[in-house]
Amino acid sequence: MQVTIFGAGGHIGQLVTQLCLAKGYIVVAVVHKNNPFSEAAGLRVLTADIYDRASVNTALQGSDVVISTLGSWHTPEQNVLSSAMAILIPAMKTLGIQRIITVTGAAALWSGDQPKWYNKIDHLMLGLIAPKVLRDGEAHLKLLAASELDWTSIRSPVMTNKQVSVYVLRSQLPLGMKFIPRLAVATSIVDQIERRDFVAQAPVIYQR
Repeated sequence: MQVTIFGAGGHIGQLVTQLCLAKGYIVVAVVHKNNPFSEAAGLRVLTADIYDRASVNTALQGSDVVISTLGSWHTPEQNVLSSAMAILIPAMKTLGIQRIITVTGAAALWSGDQPKWYNKIDHLMLGLIAPKVLRDGEAHLKLLAASELDWTSIRSPVMTNKQVSVYVLRSQLPLGMKFIPRLAVATSIVDQIERRDFVAQAPVIYQR
């Protein structure tokens, strides 16, 4: 199986790349500028711009699964996730690629949610702190939900560097500020490559 990973050069993307290689997948690791990877069997590194359709199409060639570990924090326009989906979704359909797994923030809401009052407060707070990032995450979920692809978006709270890989995915939204090890998030993304229990859903990841 060949997997294309967008955002592979980031902290979470590097972990996802390593875990995919450990499972024996062929990996196309798409980086923006810097290549943090050493040569490895089954690994191909591409430098590409997510806003460029031609480079995206090149990165998708021959792949069975697409993973996005892209993020909008610390980017000029803070629209990376939704911009990526606007290009990735039609490109995947053209190439016959059905499975995509993404990651976004736990405060992002989508049509499948039934938020409680405290979730609405969390949503409002993040909207005040980082309105563009929140809108971007929610816009990308809306695009995925309308895509007819086999999509899963894992919503993650603040990530830590704790070396713990165990996790649980739940449909319910979190109460208050939570934390999750980055390794657990990466593990959950890779596990979803062959699992089907959260297709067309955006589960929240929790520590187990």
